[in-house]
Amino acid sequence: IVMTIGTLLGFFIAWGATRWKAKATLVISGTLQLVGVLFFMLPGLVAASPLRLVGAILVGLGTGAVLLGVPAILANGFGGARAFVVAFGMLFTISRLGQTFSTPVATQLVGYFGYMWLAVGAFALMLLGILFLLPVNPVLFSEPPAVRRHNWIPKQRSPFLVALGSLFTPIYFYLIYKYHGEVASLRPSPRILSPWGAVGASFIPLLPPVMMTTLIELLNERAIEQGKRPLQAPWVMFVWSVLFYPQAMAMIQSAINESIAVEQALSSKAAA
Repeated sequence: IVMTIGTLLGFFIAWGATRWKAKATLVISGTLQLVGVLFFMLPGLVAASPLRLVGAILVGLGTGAVLLGVPAILANGFGGARAFVVAFGMLFTISRLGQTFSTPVATQLVGYFGYMWLAVGAFALMLLGILFLLPVNPVLFSEPPAVRRHNWIPKQRSPFLVALGSLFTPIYFYLIYKYHGEVASLRPSPRILSPWGAVGASFIPLLPPVMMTTLIELLNERAIEQGKRPLQAPWVMFVWSVLFYPQAMAMIQSAINESIAVEQALSSKAAA
């Protein structure tokens, strides 16, 4: 009950995100949870019930601030509806998965390593999350995303070999890396991830289909700029990305191949 009350009070911290610096708000939220876990979980401190209550309130405050603050930050920024759905959807999915599996997993870990190491592990992960947040540029929370562009030379590849190779994890990540650099070279956009960012995002549940759909949307826009029809319906790409990703990888490569061929034909025509 105390943690629930703290979560509701986190509304005020989330409100601050709309009027104060968003990055600082997130750091404060994470710090509240970090201190709360320290008070609430470590055996040497939970013996004192007042500290246990303080820890529960702090964890609740941090949780409520994050749950309400992320939508507030996105609504106040320039990411648009897609950024809201992706970011808040990730937060919701990860929190729900955590709630579902935390109890059985924690029970197993306590049996193997003991209560103290489980608490230390949770504390270390939260501290690591805050440390990753600190170097983030605060401008990313308040200004429109910059147009991402590269000067890579897109390469034609066999879609069949791409589909076959993507079944192997190292090749899959290599292709994800190359696709995001090559598509950004063909059609610069603020919506596309950086090559290394795409590789990292591939580990996050639900994001790969969104990434692949974004790639085909940009390649469709490039085809329209070249005077051609869109190459592939985005919903088809999304479905294949969910059901059988090698097919989606082959479709992206086929679209890149066609874009390169059209570009070469236009260049030859202009030269003539």
